[in-house]
Amino acid sequence: MDAIRTQRTVDLTADRLRNDILSGTWPAGQLLPPERALAAELGVNRLTLRAAFSRLEAEHLIAPHQGRGVQVLDWQQTGGLGLLAHQEDREALSELLSLRRALAAEAIRLACIHAEREHVGVIQRWEERQRHEEDPRRFFEGDLAFTRALVAASGSLPLMLLFNTMERVFRAQPAAVSRMLQDRDAARSSYAALLALVRSEQPDLARRAVLQVLQPGDAEALAALLED
Repeated sequence: MDAIRTQRTVDLTADRLRNDILSGTWPAGQLLPPERALAAELGVNRLTLRAAFSRLEAEHLIAPHQGRGVQVLDWQQTGGLGLLAHQEDREALSELLSLRRALAAEAIRLACIHAEREHVGVIQRWEERQRHEEDPRRFFEGDLAFTRALVAASGSLPLMLLFNTMERVFRAQPAAVSRMLQDRDAARSSYAALLALVRSEQPDLARRAVLQVLQPGDAEALAALLED
């Protein structure tokens, strides 16, 4: 394991240990090396290592035990959705896209019931802004803002919190997002369709329709990523 030499030592130390845990280099149930030895191996001081441990503990990847040391947890049993931001697993990405569709479908269903006029107005403004946006980065930000407006219109706090996590994951997966938004005309058509569904005030119909709107684009994005 190469020593870390950079000013962002806490970030990179946490990244190194997290990757080792997610990849199975440090399997569940195993104790990490003693603090002094692990710090020396990574080329960082013990304060930096402890800061990295705090991050991993917050992500439920490790658990300190008094008198025993730091134990690696089974992250598939204890971790959260945010860990997908640190993986390149194509199967996990496929499931993430499916979860995104499910989130959008439920948000649309609830928006048909709970959306106020101002909510619909915000959705419409983002739909109109996206029509003429050509800059890839701004288009991506607009896509997130449009989706956030849809979720806000649902009035569901759990959906909002789930969206916050998914947004962080997608920001950490630029290749996937780039593929998903490569066909901007298709994306723009989906915005218009989603806005129309909210206005329809037919929750069950809207939920079924949104799955049909998003599935083809997600399938194309995943197929393109698998070819890379």
